[in-house]
Amino acid sequence: MLAESGFKQQAADALLESGLPDMRRFGDEFLPWGPTLLEKAETVLRRLQQPATVEEIIESIGESASPRSMVQRMLEDPRFVRTGKSTIGLRAWGLEDYSGISNEITERIAEAGGQILLKEVVPAIASRFGVAESSVRAYAHAPCFVVEDGLVRLRTDEAIPLTCGELPLQARRLENGSLRYVLGVTEETLRGSGHPLSAALAAALGVKPGDERLYSAGSGLVVRIGWKMTSPQPHMGSLKALAATVGADMGHDITLEFDPTMERVTATLDES
Repeated sequence: MLAESGFKQQAADALLESGLPDMRRFGDEFLPWGPTLLEKAETVLRRLQQPATVEEIIESIGESASPRSMVQRMLEDPRFVRTGKSTIGLRAWGLEDYSGISNEITERIAEAGGQILLKEVVPAIASRFGVAESSVRAYAHAPCFVVEDGLVRLRTDEAIPLTCGELPLQARRLENGSLRYVLGVTEETLRGSGHPLSAALAAALGVKPGDERLYSAGSGLVVRIGWKMTSPQPHMGSLKALAATVGADMGHDITLEFDPTMERVTATLDES
């Protein structure tokens, strides 16, 4: 095409080697290379012709980007669809939208007429979306579901049985009614991820399935404790900002002292 347009061979070779405007070379292919990360992500997926993780997409783009931010931006764009626990594809491919394990269980219960065999739904969702069978089984026992005689169905107005058990070893009650919890700081903590909690610890902090409490940490910071009906266990929100206030780094321990009555929490760096 360049030769037909009047380019000499040497000039054509030089142009292709230096790169074409708004294009990127992948081997023997020249593909559209838009100015935004999302346009580049679309090109990468079209070249791969299959869903990929956001880390794989960013690596193919070759630019610095936050995987967490990239996932959020892609899933807010109608061109992309979540196809599995950690993979994203193009909606134009007509792939099924992975909406989370709880939603998938709910959809299959509805399709089956109100209840479905647990031994059928677990491998079906696991194989379809590449998640562990143990994860599907755990979510099937979330508060929003009832499992009886090998069948799983949606919970209606039944009371939620709570067998909390004992507090974890890292937690203990204090004489003043507060609760002390020692938490190890990991890479995920510093990245801003939350932390799963035991049912016993959540109950001690005044949280039951479907509840959420915000513990004030001062200076506008809060620690969120919640238990979604669709989740198999309670959850503590991000401690990234709180860890920074006490100078915690990866490998350190943070001691959190919760006052359930006043809904306050104080953090200290455990140097013992």
